[in-house]
Amino acid sequence: MRLSTELFFDSSLQNLQKNMFELNKTQLKIATGRNILQPSEDPINNAKMVQLQERQSSIEQYQENITIAENRLTTSESVLGNIVRVLQRARELGIQSDNGSLSEDDHQIIASELRQLTLELKDLMNTTDGLGGYLFGGYQTQQSPFIERNGGGFDYVGDEGVNLIQVASSTFVPVSDPGRDLFVDVNSSRSSVVTRASETNSQSPLGYISSGIIRDQDAFDAAYPENYTITFNDPELNQNRQTFTVTRSSDGSPVLSTSPGGYLVNVPYSDGQTIEFQGVEIAISGSPQTNDVFFVESTTNQSVLNLIDRFSDSLTTLTSSDQTLPISAEVIGRATPGKSNLNTAGNYVAAQTIRVTSENGTIETLTVAQNDPISTVVTGLNAMSGVSASVIPTVATFDISNSTVFEGETISFSINGAAVSATVGANTAATYANLDAAITTALAALPNLSHVNNGDGTYVFTESTGADIGVENFAVVDLPRTDLNILGGITAGDAISFDLIGSAGETVNVSYTAVTGTVDELLSEMQTDITASGSAASFSLTQPGGAGTAIQFRYLGDTNGSSSVRIANFTDAGGNNAQLVATPSSGTQVVNETTAAVTTLLGTGTDFRIEAIESRATAQLTGSIGEAVTLLENNGDSSAVAGRFTYSLAEGYAIDTDVAEANGGLVPDGRTYDEIVRNRFFEAVNIFIDDIERAENAVIQARSEMGSRLNQLTEIEDLNVGTIIELESFISEIRDVDFAQATTDLNFQSFILEASQTTFVRISQLNLFNLL
Repeated sequence: MRLSTELFFDSSLQNLQKNMFELNKTQLKIATGRNILQPSEDPINNAKMVQLQERQSSIEQYQENITIAENRLTTSESVLGNIVRVLQRARELGIQSDNGSLSEDDHQIIASELRQLTLELKDLMNTTDGLGGYLFGGYQTQQSPFIERNGGGFDYVGDEGVNLIQVASSTFVPVSDPGRDLFVDVNSSRSSVVTRASETNSQSPLGYISSGIIRDQDAFDAAYPENYTITFNDPELNQNRQTFTVTRSSDGSPVLSTSPGGYLVNVPYSDGQTIEFQGVEIAISGSPQTNDVFFVESTTNQSVLNLIDRFSDSLTTLTSSDQTLPISAEVIGRATPGKSNLNTAGNYVAAQTIRVTSENGTIETLTVAQNDPISTVVTGLNAMSGVSASVIPTVATFDISNSTVFEGETISFSINGAAVSATVGANTAATYANLDAAITTALAALPNLSHVNNGDGTYVFTESTGADIGVENFAVVDLPRTDLNILGGITAGDAISFDLIGSAGETVNVSYTAVTGTVDELLSEMQTDITASGSAASFSLTQPGGAGTAIQFRYLGDTNGSSSVRIANFTDAGGNNAQLVATPSSGTQVVNETTAAVTTLLGTGTDFRIEAIESRATAQLTGSIGEAVTLLENNGDSSAVAGRFTYSLAEGYAIDTDVAEANGGLVPDGRTYDEIVRNRFFEAVNIFIDDIERAENAVIQARSEMGSRLNQLTEIEDLNVGTIIELESFISEIRDVDFAQATTDLNFQSFILEASQTTFVRISQLNLFNLL
């Protein structure tokens, strides 16, 4: 085989270049410290290194997350520590207030500091993490989670979200606790109350509800867990006044109030007024609109902010009797809350024993039965030594000025057993005059009872002998009324037929063949058929405008407040084109039976119902002292006012009773009204202290849990540091050059390169010789 010199030359050149490349690569590795200069040099190890680096980058991100989490938790833990400090101070003030020797000024000072503590707590609960995110708002980190209501109290507007941060491949640590869990849903020692406005309420203008104060814990506990709904009514149905009604959420029944007295139905609204029922006091303020709704709900939890705020209010109003208890030291002469009958309504006279003691130690006693008339008590007192007593005439005011009634309806009630019944007139003056005449007639049989008509819907009754004045069975008979007229389609020879069907079951068939086709003929035929059916007492037909004018049709057969009458099965055998038109009077509506839509036309194939609009009328009874008691129509409500009496003692005599005045006692018993108020207050103090301790313990527990999370983060952080070191070692083994081996390789490659260069030179000379 013959080899050319050119082949030797090319081979030597390639070998020289290869050796120079290997030498340069080794020199570059030594210069950079990198073992792999290009991924293609070692794809397998390069892929391993990339995976290790990605894992290292993730762990480094976890370390950054841990730093963020530690900062957030450290801040939260510090804030909770400050909150515990504030709660401890609030508890100290609660204990300090539990001292019967403190003056009103002392209580005001404590209340003022509690108010400042409340605001400090709000600020702490609205702390941010330094980056603008609120710590205790759940996921709602961009808005203050705790806000103060315009109507009083505080609301939480955050959510229940828990923010998590990843600190390891499969480990997430909570870095926030929602404020609801920490500060709102704190378990209470006794049943408590929360209030809120419906989300559907008018937004402009706004109405507000206070957070509520429990004035009488026992009374509130007695109804627990009942909830209550406050609904604002249509002013047009209440003499253009804004009124509200309070009902039980469980069954919609009206709520009996202690302030104002009576049922809370159609109560005239005034901005900022307080309402007390079932031991809880709330206030409505602002400008609530028709159909606005507020809720008062029972709960076993307590908001820390509202807890302190309420207690501060309790201290502020401790000596203000009209805000702490709805009753006065003088109970006789006050209207009792509405009851089913006068026997149960009572007159605030409790069963008791009155004792008269002389200076020589002689004791005489008088036993008083529950609801005894004042005259009986006075007679008994006058029979005792050293006592002189006399009755004061009983005074009570009956008021229908706030009642919603319509012309033609009947107002009825009884007073001291005498029945009163009056027709609602075309205007208020006529109504008040009709009622005055009816009262005059009823009182003719009661010589000791007189009345004065004030002309404004109020009637003042006076019982001269001091006997009780009792009103019961207030009712308004709602009458369906409408004007009927022939719109057209009735001509001579037409056979007209329809049925009148009353809600009490009366049925009258009106059937005739038209002669004139006029409304006068229709009136005559209806009267004839009603009389023939024996239902004349249930239906009334008049023609106030005279011949040729509309018929005024009234249904009188049902008096339960929800009466109605149907006109059904209307036929016109002469062409089916006859039509009647109905124009309902105020308090009445006409409804198409098929479509349930309000209508005015009646023709063949159309039945309609004329129904009274239920107005839920109210009346009020007020004694010579105290709040007005509201009575509901058709509710069987009764209320009584007892007379008052005066007495004097001869020198050396003392009198007392075993029942407190505020509970129906007739004479001072040494347990004053202020004492009753204070006893309730001190009960509230004990509940407050207990609840503050619960809140404090809950915050301490939450702070402890944050400490545990910080410890967990420290452990994970240390573990991550160790993992990063190990990964760096693994990466270094692949990435970093072995300098000793690289130096040996460099020396060897230098030697080879020199040999290659010598060989190349010789081959180059050989080529030159051949050319010569």
